[in-house]
Amino acid sequence: MHHHASIRSRRRTGKASLALTLGACLCAGQLVAAPAATAAPAAAAAPVAAAAPSLSVAPRMQVTPNARTVAWGRNVSLLARFSDPRTGQPVRGGTATLQVHAGSRWSNGKTIRLDHRGEARYAHRVVATTTYRVVFNGLAPVYKAGPSPTVKVAVRDRAAQVISEARRLSGKPYRYGAAGPNAFDCSGLTQYVFRRTVGRTLPHDANAQQRYGQAVSKSQKRPGDLLVFLDGNRGYHVAIYAGGNYMYDAPRPGQTVGKRTIWSNRYVVRRLAV
Repeated sequence: MHHHASIRSRRRTGKASLALTLGACLCAGQLVAAPAATAAPAAAAAPVAAAAPSLSVAPRMQVTPNARTVAWGRNVSLLARFSDPRTGQPVRGGTATLQVHAGSRWSNGKTIRLDHRGEARYAHRVVATTTYRVVFNGLAPVYKAGPSPTVKVAVRDRAAQVISEARRLSGKPYRYGAAGPNAFDCSGLTQYVFRRTVGRTLPHDANAQQRYGQAVSKSQKRPGDLLVFLDGNRGYHVAIYAGGNYMYDAPRPGQTVGKRTIWSNRYVVRRLAV
Protein backbone atom coordinates (compact mmCIF):
# COMPACT_ATOMS: atom_id res chain seq x y z
CA MET A 1 0.00 0.00 0.00
CA HIS A 2 2.74 2.39 0.81
CA HIS A 3 4.47 1.29 -2.34
CA HIS A 4 1.47 2.25 -4.53
CA ALA A 5 1.12 5.58 -2.77
CA SER A 6 4.75 6.32 -3.45
CA ILE A 7 4.27 5.52 -7.11
CA ARG A 8 1.21 7.77 -7.33
CA SER A 9 3.12 10.52 -5.56
CA ARG A 10 5.99 10.28 -8.03
CA ARG A 11 3.55 10.35 -10.99
CA ARG A 12 1.92 13.50 -9.62
CA THR A 13 5.32 15.03 -9.09
CA GLY A 14 6.34 14.06 -12.61
CA LYS A 15 3.19 15.54 -14.09
CA ALA A 16 3.73 18.74 -12.15
CA SER A 17 7.35 18.90 -13.31
CA LEU A 18 6.21 18.33 -16.90
CA ALA A 19 3.62 21.07 -16.53
CA LEU A 20 6.21 23.41 -15.08
CA THR A 21 8.58 22.49 -17.91
CA LEU A 22 5.90 23.12 -20.57
CA GLY A 23 4.98 26.33 -18.83
CA ALA A 24 8.59 27.39 -18.84
CA CYS A 25 8.86 26.53 -22.51
CA LEU A 26 5.68 28.43 -23.24
CA CYS A 27 6.98 31.41 -21.35
CA ALA A 28 10.29 31.06 -23.10
CA GLY A 29 8.50 30.87 -26.42
CA GLN A 30 6.71 34.04 -25.55
CA LEU A 31 9.99 35.66 -24.54
CA VAL A 32 11.82 34.75 -27.74
CA ALA A 33 8.95 35.46 -30.09
CA ALA A 34 9.55 38.28 -32.69
CA PRO A 35 8.78 41.62 -31.20
CA ALA A 36 5.52 43.19 -32.21
CA ALA A 37 5.70 45.11 -35.53
CA THR A 38 6.19 48.82 -35.09
CA ALA A 39 5.16 51.59 -37.51
CA ALA A 40 7.71 52.23 -40.25
CA PRO A 41 9.53 55.51 -39.78
CA ALA A 42 8.03 58.34 -41.85
CA ALA A 43 9.82 59.02 -45.10
CA ALA A 44 11.94 62.16 -44.99
CA ALA A 45 10.11 65.14 -46.49
CA ALA A 46 11.39 66.04 -49.94
CA PRO A 47 13.28 69.35 -49.83
CA VAL A 48 11.35 72.34 -51.26
CA ALA A 49 13.04 73.47 -54.41
CA ALA A 50 14.10 77.12 -54.32
CA ALA A 51 12.41 79.27 -56.93
CA ALA A 52 14.61 79.53 -59.97
CA PRO A 53 15.98 83.02 -60.37
CA SER A 54 14.37 85.01 -63.17
CA LEU A 55 16.47 85.29 -66.28
CA SER A 56 14.75 88.55 -67.22
CA VAL A 57 16.41 91.76 -66.07
CA ALA A 58 15.94 95.44 -66.81
CA PRO A 59 18.77 96.76 -68.97
CA ARG A 60 20.94 99.60 -67.73
CA MET A 61 19.84 102.74 -69.60
CA GLN A 62 21.41 106.16 -70.09
CA VAL A 63 20.08 109.08 -72.13
CA THR A 64 22.49 111.88 -73.07
CA PRO A 65 21.48 115.10 -74.91
CA ASN A 66 23.97 116.87 -77.15
CA ALA A 67 23.23 120.07 -75.20
CA ARG A 68 21.55 120.90 -71.90
CA THR A 69 20.43 124.30 -73.16
CA VAL A 70 19.29 125.10 -76.72
CA ALA A 71 17.79 128.07 -78.50
CA TRP A 72 14.01 128.14 -78.88
CA GLY A 73 12.82 126.08 -81.84
CA ARG A 74 16.11 124.25 -82.33
CA ASN A 75 16.48 120.46 -82.34
CA VAL A 76 18.12 118.60 -79.49
CA SER A 77 19.81 115.28 -80.26
CA LEU A 78 19.39 112.52 -77.68
CA LEU A 79 21.58 109.39 -77.53
CA ALA A 80 20.16 106.42 -75.60
CA ARG A 81 22.51 103.58 -74.58
CA PHE A 82 21.38 100.16 -73.30
CA SER A 83 23.62 97.55 -71.64
CA ASP A 84 23.26 94.31 -69.69
CA PRO A 85 23.70 95.08 -65.96
CA ARG A 86 25.28 91.63 -65.39
CA THR A 87 27.91 91.74 -68.10
CA GLY A 88 28.14 95.35 -69.24
CA GLN A 89 27.67 94.18 -72.83
CA PRO A 90 25.41 96.17 -75.22
CA VAL A 91 21.79 95.09 -75.53
CA ARG A 92 21.41 94.03 -79.14
CA GLY A 93 17.89 94.00 -80.49
CA GLY A 94 14.60 95.28 -79.19
CA THR A 95 13.10 98.73 -79.56
CA ALA A 96 12.92 101.87 -77.45
CA THR A 97 10.46 104.78 -77.55
CA LEU A 98 11.26 108.42 -76.82
CA GLN A 99 8.84 110.00 -74.34
CA VAL A 100 8.36 113.73 -73.75
CA HIS A 101 6.86 115.11 -70.54
CA ALA A 102 4.20 117.63 -71.47
CA GLY A 103 2.03 119.14 -68.75
CA SER A 104 1.25 116.33 -66.33
CA ARG A 105 1.73 113.32 -68.60
CA TRP A 106 4.21 111.54 -70.86
CA SER A 107 3.59 111.50 -74.58
CA ASN A 108 5.20 109.05 -76.99
CA GLY A 109 7.63 110.11 -79.67
CA LYS A 110 9.56 108.01 -82.16
CA THR A 111 10.25 104.29 -81.63
CA ILE A 112 13.68 103.10 -82.83
CA ARG A 113 15.32 99.65 -83.01
CA LEU A 114 18.59 99.39 -81.07
CA ASP A 115 21.68 99.06 -83.24
CA HIS A 116 24.57 96.60 -82.72
CA ARG A 117 26.11 98.98 -80.18
CA GLY A 118 22.95 98.94 -78.08
CA GLU A 119 22.18 102.55 -79.04
CA ALA A 120 19.26 104.57 -80.38
CA ARG A 121 19.35 108.21 -81.50
CA TYR A 122 16.49 110.71 -81.45
CA ALA A 123 15.95 114.35 -82.43
CA HIS A 124 13.28 116.63 -80.97
CA ARG A 125 12.40 120.27 -81.57
CA VAL A 126 12.50 122.24 -78.33
CA VAL A 127 10.06 125.11 -77.76
CA ALA A 128 10.11 125.06 -73.95
CA THR A 129 12.19 123.53 -71.19
CA THR A 130 11.46 119.82 -71.64
CA THR A 131 11.98 116.55 -69.72
CA TYR A 132 12.75 113.39 -71.70
CA ARG A 133 13.08 109.68 -71.08
CA VAL A 134 13.34 106.57 -73.24
CA VAL A 135 11.23 103.47 -72.63
CA PHE A 136 12.77 100.10 -73.51
CA ASN A 137 9.97 97.90 -74.88
CA GLY A 138 11.36 94.58 -73.63
CA LEU A 139 13.13 91.64 -75.28
CA ALA A 140 11.73 88.35 -73.90
CA PRO A 141 12.94 86.25 -72.24
CA VAL A 142 16.12 88.16 -71.44
CA TYR A 143 15.19 91.81 -70.83
CA LYS A 144 12.26 93.48 -69.14
CA ALA A 145 10.49 96.58 -70.41
CA GLY A 146 10.92 99.81 -68.48
CA PRO A 147 11.83 103.53 -68.56
CA SER A 148 15.24 105.16 -68.38
CA PRO A 149 16.19 107.91 -65.93
CA THR A 150 14.95 111.33 -67.06
CA VAL A 151 16.97 114.17 -68.55
CA LYS A 152 15.99 117.85 -68.85
CA VAL A 153 16.82 120.23 -71.69
CA ALA A 154 16.29 123.96 -71.13
CA VAL A 155 15.47 126.61 -73.70
CA ARG A 156 17.89 129.49 -73.91
CA ASP A 157 15.38 132.33 -74.00
CA ARG A 158 17.19 134.77 -76.23
CA ALA A 159 13.95 136.64 -76.81
CA ALA A 160 13.80 137.40 -73.09
CA GLN A 161 17.30 138.87 -73.34
CA VAL A 162 16.12 141.15 -76.15
CA ILE A 163 13.20 142.41 -74.06
CA SER A 164 15.41 142.86 -71.02
CA GLU A 165 17.89 144.98 -72.97
CA ALA A 166 15.15 147.14 -74.51
CA ARG A 167 13.66 147.68 -71.06
CA ARG A 168 17.06 148.64 -69.69
CA LEU A 169 17.38 151.36 -72.33
CA SER A 170 13.99 152.90 -71.51
CA GLY A 171 14.33 156.61 -70.86
CA LYS A 172 17.20 157.17 -73.29
CA PRO A 173 16.43 160.16 -75.53
CA TYR A 174 15.56 160.04 -79.22
CA ARG A 175 18.09 161.60 -81.53
CA TYR A 176 17.99 161.19 -85.30
CA GLY A 177 20.92 159.11 -86.58
CA ALA A 178 21.93 157.91 -83.08
CA ALA A 179 22.61 154.24 -82.40
CA GLY A 180 23.48 154.28 -78.68
CA PRO A 181 24.53 153.86 -76.12
CA ASN A 182 23.19 157.19 -74.80
CA ALA A 183 20.65 158.13 -77.49
CA PHE A 184 18.80 156.35 -80.31
CA ASP A 185 16.57 156.73 -83.30
CA CYS A 186 14.20 153.86 -84.13
CA SER A 187 16.50 151.74 -86.29
CA GLY A 188 19.51 152.65 -84.15
CA LEU A 189 17.71 151.18 -81.11
CA THR A 190 16.86 147.86 -82.81
CA GLN A 191 20.35 147.63 -84.34
CA TYR A 192 21.96 148.14 -80.92
CA VAL A 193 19.68 145.71 -79.01
CA PHE A 194 19.88 142.78 -81.44
CA ARG A 195 23.64 143.08 -81.80
CA ARG A 196 24.21 143.06 -78.03
CA THR A 197 21.76 140.26 -77.18
CA VAL A 198 21.75 137.79 -80.08
CA GLY A 199 24.75 138.87 -82.11
CA ARG A 200 22.73 139.88 -85.18
CA THR A 201 24.05 142.82 -87.19
CA LEU A 202 21.32 144.95 -88.78
CA PRO A 203 21.69 147.97 -91.03
CA HIS A 204 20.90 151.36 -89.52
CA ASP A 205 17.86 151.69 -91.78
CA ALA A 206 14.24 150.85 -91.00
CA ASN A 207 13.33 149.76 -94.52
CA ALA A 208 16.40 147.53 -94.93
CA GLN A 209 15.76 145.76 -91.60
CA GLN A 210 12.62 144.09 -92.97
CA ARG A 211 14.86 141.84 -95.07
CA TYR A 212 16.59 140.31 -92.03
CA GLY A 213 15.53 137.37 -89.92
CA GLN A 214 12.63 134.98 -90.49
CA ALA A 215 9.21 136.15 -91.66
CA VAL A 216 6.50 135.40 -89.09
CA SER A 217 2.75 135.95 -89.29
CA LYS A 218 1.22 138.51 -86.92
CA SER A 219 -0.72 135.77 -85.15
CA GLN A 220 2.51 133.87 -84.42
CA LYS A 221 4.65 136.79 -83.21
CA ARG A 222 6.48 136.45 -79.91
CA PRO A 223 8.08 138.92 -77.52
CA GLY A 224 11.49 139.86 -78.87
CA ASP A 225 10.42 139.88 -82.53
CA LEU A 226 11.19 142.86 -84.77
CA LEU A 227 8.20 144.90 -86.00
CA VAL A 228 8.65 146.88 -89.22
CA PHE A 229 5.89 149.44 -89.89
CA LEU A 230 5.04 149.97 -93.55
CA ASP A 231 3.93 152.78 -95.82
CA GLY A 232 2.98 150.76 -98.87
CA ASN A 233 5.84 148.25 -99.01
CA ARG A 234 8.43 150.56 -97.52
CA GLY A 235 9.44 150.31 -93.89
CA TYR A 236 9.53 153.66 -92.14
CA HIS A 237 9.61 152.71 -88.43
CA VAL A 238 10.86 149.72 -86.42
CA ALA A 239 10.21 148.47 -82.89
CA ILE A 240 10.64 145.41 -80.66
CA TYR A 241 7.51 143.42 -79.78
CA ALA A 242 6.97 143.31 -76.00
CA GLY A 243 3.93 141.00 -75.78
CA GLY A 244 0.22 141.77 -75.64
CA ASN A 245 -0.37 144.87 -77.71
CA TYR A 246 2.90 146.54 -76.70
CA MET A 247 6.32 147.33 -78.16
CA TYR A 248 9.57 149.07 -77.27
CA ASP A 249 10.68 151.83 -79.62
CA ALA A 250 12.37 155.20 -80.02
CA PRO A 251 9.54 157.16 -81.67
CA ARG A 252 10.51 160.74 -82.54
CA PRO A 253 12.30 163.89 -81.36
CA GLY A 254 11.27 164.99 -77.87
CA GLN A 255 10.39 161.38 -76.87
CA THR A 256 12.43 158.68 -75.14
CA VAL A 257 12.89 154.94 -75.59
CA GLY A 258 10.01 153.17 -73.87
CA LYS A 259 7.16 150.67 -73.92
CA ARG A 260 4.14 151.77 -75.93
CA THR A 261 0.92 150.49 -77.44
CA ILE A 262 1.18 149.20 -81.01
CA TRP A 263 -0.65 152.00 -82.81
CA SER A 264 -0.91 150.59 -86.35
CA ASN A 265 -1.83 147.33 -88.04
CA ARG A 266 0.40 148.00 -91.01
CA TYR A 267 3.53 146.11 -90.06
CA VAL A 268 5.42 142.91 -90.78
CA VAL A 269 7.13 140.65 -88.24
CA ARG A 270 10.72 139.38 -88.47
CA ARG A 271 12.25 136.88 -86.04
CA LEU A 272 15.91 137.32 -85.19
CA ALA A 273 16.11 135.93 -81.65
CA VAL A 274 16.27 132.20 -82.46
